[in-house]
Amino acid sequence: MSTKDFWKGAGERCGKTFLQVGVATLGISATATYTGAQAMALPWETALVTATLSALLSLVTSILNPSFTAGTGGAIDPLPTVPDVEPEDGYAVPEFDADSGEEPRHAEAGV
Repeated sequence: MSTKDFWKGAGERCGKTFLQVGVATLGISATATYTGAQAMALPWETALVTATLSALLSLVTSILNPSFTAGTGGAIDPLPTVPDVEPEDGYAVPEFDADSGEEPRHAEAGV
């Protein structure tokens, strides 16, 4: 928790959380155009308080999981890859169209 990487990760997480929650609380749309009066009517105080509280909670989350925040922890292990497997019983799964109304049939490999 005393490393530069930890504080860099925690700061990035806090900043992103603050901005995301602030914009979501204001309800700003990417396509909207606001006049001065409309911009002043937005809930700025609510957005600031909510975004600040969210950023603080983000910092607490970082402190509670410092190895993940610093980018060194393996909180989530990557999924293993599965190689292509040929069927051992000589049967292949045929193409099946669920919308056709037909029952699926089993076909022997190579047929």
